[in-house]
Amino acid sequence: MRCAVNRFRALSRREVTSVQFRFFCLLCLLLNLLIPDIASALPLQQDCSGVAITSPRASNDPVRGRVVISGSAAIANFQFYKVEFAEGTNPPDSGFHSIAPEVRRTQVRAGQLEIWDTLAIPDGPYTLKLTVVDITANFPCPPVLVRPVIVGNRAPTPTPTGTPTETPAPTPTRRITVTLSAPTVAVPTSAARTGITSTTSISDTAAPRSLIDFGFLGGVSQALTVGACGMGSLIGLIGLFALGRWVLDQI
Repeated sequence: MRCAVNRFRALSRREVTSVQFRFFCLLCLLLNLLIPDIASALPLQQDCSGVAITSPRASNDPVRGRVVISGSAAIANFQFYKVEFAEGTNPPDSGFHSIAPEVRRTQVRAGQLEIWDTLAIPDGPYTLKLTVVDITANFPCPPVLVRPVIVGNRAPTPTPTGTPTETPAPTPTRRITVTLSAPTVAVPTSAARTGITSTTSISDTAAPRSLIDFGFLGGVSQALTVGACGMGSLIGLIGLFALGRWVLDQI
């Protein structure tokens, strides 16, 4: 009888050990699947000081001909950058056109980004956009917008202004009176009046200058959402581990 009881206990211990081993393997598998997702969900602080357009700046002063676009396009894990333009000061994303036929795959730091030929487009306000893409096909830094950039290749017709007119001076008059008794010589009197009337009207009305529209960092909300999903996965894993321990205690 005792032998049967001891044998039953040994079998029970083996079954418990087998269940623990299976649970341990399942736990390792879940950790292997969840840890990379949690690590990739952690937001990385990106230095965006290397993404900028320094020239031309937003201004009402017109640009003409071939315009050199200067600035920087350099980030970590850089893949390429592109400079685009669109007509208007608030164009949709579909309204932008690339200045160069191909993207630029060389980083630029405080140098020439593109040359914009404005002779092929109508005059008016435009918006420039710089986008830098990394090796994951994402743009960790928000695109840089410069607006407005006024294109004015057609010089305006000059408005004639009034020229000052001169009024001729009157001719002086001389009178002499002579008498036999007492010659009298009248001192000639002359009155010379010269009047010059000049009217000059100069008006200069400067249109208000617009400020640079800085975009918001659109990736902050996405990073918070992914971080919340990763934290939920970690809490679920802890609950699963607690459930396994409870099952083992029941056995």
